[in-house]
This record gives sequence, structure tokens and C-alpha cells, in this order.
Amino acid sequence: MQRPQSAHTARTDATPRPRPESARARTSAKPPAAEPPSPPPPKPAIRYDVYAGGLSASIARHRVALMSGSLEERRQLSWVGTRQPSDVWCFAAGSLMNRHILASHDLHPKAAVPASLLSHQLLFSGAPAAACLLPSAEACVHGVLYKFSGALLPKLEAVHAGGQAARACAQLYTGAQVECLVFRSDEAVRAETALPTALYLSILVEGATQHHVDASYVETLKSHEAIPRKPASAFATFPMAATPVKMRMEALEAHLDAHLRADVGFEDCLIVVNKKVLKWVGPADHPLLATVRRRPIDKTLEEAQQKYDPLYGRPSSLRDMSDEHKAYVEDAWASSFLALFECLGFVDYEAPPPPPKEEDEE
Repeated sequence: MQRPQSAHTARTDATPRPRPESARARTSAKPPAAEPPSPPPPKPAIRYDVYAGGLSASIARHRVALMSGSLEERRQLSWVGTRQPSDVWCFAAGSLMNRHILASHDLHPKAAVPASLLSHQLLFSGAPAAACLLPSAEACVHGVLYKFSGALLPKLEAVHAGGQAARACAQLYTGAQVECLVFRSDEAVRAETALPTALYLSILVEGATQHHVDASYVETLKSHEAIPRKPASAFATFPMAATPVKMRMEALEAHLDAHLRADVGFEDCLIVVNKKVLKWVGPADHPLLATVRRRPIDKTLEEAQQKYDPLYGRPSSLRDMSDEHKAYVEDAWASSFLALFECLGFVDYEAPPPPPKEEDEE
């Protein structure tokens, strides 16, 4: 007789039960292969052009729209290496060609190369006359192509006050072409051309020479008609007082401190120009008074550094300045502000300092 199956051995499913995995099998099993990471999307080409109508309002559009460009354009820009969208190329044909003028505006380019601006011409306009760029289909202008950080765009716009930002094409002396930023003047300046000063032209010539701009173009600038310099014998001066007072800088410093503490009035402000002590006699609401009421008291070196002249160079101290250069600075002040000052005397820089005061013994 066949014995019946127990409840433990009876199965309703004929499928064999899977055997449990051993620990060795679990450790030797390979995980499923991971899918290779997808490559990053290609970076868009960068076109360094700008929009007319001002930079401050279009920087956001500029950085978005400049993300397109053809393969040929990328080849033309390949000579500069890797570049970021925050950089922009700017063409200069005026005083900004000069490194000293560029530094005075706190503009420090990442790169600078000589180039010519296609389809433009250079005119001198304004009072005093300055270089102006205008579109011209059959002309070109030599100058310097600068690479600036995009953070300097608002400052460039402020320096070129009155100019309209536009895109243009500059050609390097190697033949490559680069789209760049240019500040163009209004068409109305065609009827307002004027002669530049010899000082202004000397700044352009020096700047073009610094960057090895085309030699024939430099000669053209040198030979351009200009308003001649004033001879040193014709420099304006502040007439000395009938009884001049000899003063020391220590006394002037103490006087300025008293003025800033409001111990003396604005009419007692004193400054020094070319060793002459000048007292303010102008109105209380004159804009120049703000310059008079701050240090340095001696404005000679400050003026020489702020208004660069290639004839005299950029001095680092008063001792670096020649007597003619100091008289040149006085001429600039006396020609414009003669009626605002009265000359009291002069500063004696050679006098020894006063001995220290002895403290009274108790």
C-alpha cells in the first residue's frame, strides 16, 4: 500500500523550488555595467561684437546674443587662444592709444596689438578737438586693438562720453580680422571739424609708437596741422604779493586742519602751485572749491600726473619736475582761475624744520 504524502511534502506547483544562493556566489557576482556618461554639450562659439545705442542697457543682451558664430569666425579668432565671454575687444585711435592716458583712467587691458579699423575714417572735432571715428566705406584708420575685461564696459562707455558703441571689424597686421567694439561719433561732427592741439597730437603719436602702429600712419599724425604750443616765455602766472610771505608746509598743513575743523572760513583756504601760496577769493559755491579744500596742498605734482604731457613725462615727485614743467602747471591754473586766487607768498622747501618744542619741567 502506498503511503500518502504529508502536508510538508505535498506540493501543488510542479515548478522546482529555486536553490538559495551561497555567500561565495553572492560575492563573486559582477554588478551590471554602468552606462557611459554622455559627453558635455559643445560650447558655443563666441562673437565679440556689440550693439549700438549704449553698453549699460545692452550688456545682458550682448552676452546672450554673442553666443553664435560660424566656423570661419572661430578660425579668425583662434590666434588669441582661449577667451571668455566676459572679455571684449575694443579699438582705440585717439588718446587711449597712449599707455599713460589709459592708466590715468584706470583701464588695464589684457592684451594690445596694432591694427587697422576697416570702413572708418578719423576726424578731429570738438573744443578742444579730439579724435572722432566715423563710418566710411573706402577708408581705414590705424590704431590699437585692446582686449578688456567685460567688467570694464561701463567705464569704457563713461570715458567715451558722447560716443555711440557699435560693432566693427579690425584687421591685424597679420591679415586676420576680429570683430570689436568701437565708439563712433555722430554724423554731425563732419561739419564741426577743428584743429587739434600740438599737445594732443603728441599724445597720439607717442601712443601709436608705443604699440608699433604702422610707421607711415605715425608720420601722417606727426605732419598733421595743429595749434602750436604756447612758448614758455608766454606762460601765465599768479602775480606775487607786494610783500610776499615765506611759509612752511607744516604751517599750511596745520592751517588746513583748522579749516577742516571749521575753525577758519572757506575764504581762508590755501593751496600751493609752483611754490606760490594761493588764497581762495572765489565764491563759496564754485565747483573748484572742493579741490582746493582737500589734500595735497601742493597741487603742482598732482596736476602734472593727472594731465600727462609727453614733452615733460610723468613725474613721480616734485624733484622729478623741471622748472619749466612747474611753470607749465602754473600756466594751466592761472589761465583758467586767475580771478579766484590771491598770491600771498611762497613756500620755502629748503628751510630746515623747526626744532621740537621743549616740554616744561614740573
